[in-house]
Amino acid sequence: MDDSHDIDETAFYFFRAPGSETQLRNVDLHAGDTFAATVYFWNDVAENITEGATTNARISLDFPQSVTSNAQSRAEICADNTIPRCVWMTLALRTQENETLQLKVREDSAVMQVGGQSHPVDWERLVSAEGLPVGCDGFDGVLDGTNACKGAIVFEVEVGAPDAELSVSTSTSSYDKRIRPGSQVRTTVTYSNPADEGGTEPLYLGVISSPGFEHGSDKVEISTWDAESMAWSKWEVLTGKISEPSGLRWIIVPDRYRSAERISIAVALTASTSEDFECGGRWAEVRGYASYDGVVQMVPTTLTIDAIC
Repeated sequence: MDDSHDIDETAFYFFRAPGSETQLRNVDLHAGDTFAATVYFWNDVAENITEGATTNARISLDFPQSVTSNAQSRAEICADNTIPRCVWMTLALRTQENETLQLKVREDSAVMQVGGQSHPVDWERLVSAEGLPVGCDGFDGVLDGTNACKGAIVFEVEVGAPDAELSVSTSTSSYDKRIRPGSQVRTTVTYSNPADEGGTEPLYLGVISSPGFEHGSDKVEISTWDAESMAWSKWEVLTGKISEPSGLRWIIVPDRYRSAERISIAVALTASTSEDFECGGRWAEVRGYASYDGVVQMVPTTLTIDAIC
């Protein structure tokens, strides 16, 4: 509900710049920026609770580690006995065209504030598909609809040039990343500054997908970034890909690409039609993967697959 005297619960996830009360839902990012992020929760609509207080109320956050041009961050709040079971809010994150910036959550800044208490948050659980339980008395998933149960997850975000070499972005025709089973998602993996004169091992790039996705095509496309023209080269289809039962799809990047400032591959994934989907959708995860000179890096992104109900 939209309560003008308190908070707008229909837009419960936003950033704020330091010293500003303006709630940002379309965020322009620049290196050196800092933001305070907030995810509000409060179950005060009694008729939407099927039986008393909530059970297993939880928040799941899709938070990108890096942003190139455009990306999204999505907060979803769910409970086992509410109607609807889940609500969600998506932020638009933007950089200058083709600029890559890293988003870093300040260490120990993520806390849950509720009932006048502050509880440190398990960040890894917050950004997992299962989500982080929230409640009046801590992480028990119980919200009874009283004012004492108004709460928020808050954390601080720093924006800077990427210090990790791997960034993952996904694109789909569905703006809020809700994908129908059978629809295709193009997943792009970008590796920055891979050239290393002392390197002896091949550069591997690839995608690992959870059971919610199947590989929708045998094609793996590659492109390189030209710093002088500030543009990507034309996509080229490569061979040398391998499909494994674990869901790994990777290529060995040919030597002729290795001196490029940035290298990207694109892989087609299809939302599985063979899974048992719950009404309201389910999370699935895609991980970008790179291995070079024995160093392995992975960056996850999460997507939501709609149920067919």
